[in-house]
Amino acid sequence: MKFNEAMEYLQWGHKVSRSSWAGMYLIMNDKQIEAYSPRIKHYLYNEEIMLSDGWLVEGFEGERKFYDVIDYLAQGASIRLKDWKEQFVFYDKADRSLAIHSMELTCYKPDFEDFAARDWMLIE
Repeated sequence: MKFNEAMEYLQWGHKVSRSSWAGMYLIMNDKQIEAYSPRIKHYLYNEEIMLSDGWLVEGFEGERKFYDVIDYLAQGASIRLKDWKEQFVFYDKADRSLAIHSMELTCYKPDFEDFAARDWMLIE
């Protein structure tokens, strides 16, 4: 879609992005445009995680205890706590540890190419 269409959707409360942005998107928050981009880092936790509950597994319904999601993580699924909106945990096989993927507020300065682009899209 074109820039003007994307800006209409943005004002209606939708997230918008460009196909070339690799995960970054724009959203309106209190009449301000905010840009969010993905960030992956080591997931910091302590022993309390072992009995924690409220975990949701990507593609499955219902809450689970952490110890019930280990097999899903090992198979490549991601998990998140029920209260999380823009982040999830996954098993990073290369590092043999848990990693967290989150969307973080970032600085975005549009250029004319963004205004003229026709690859704008909605993010669900």
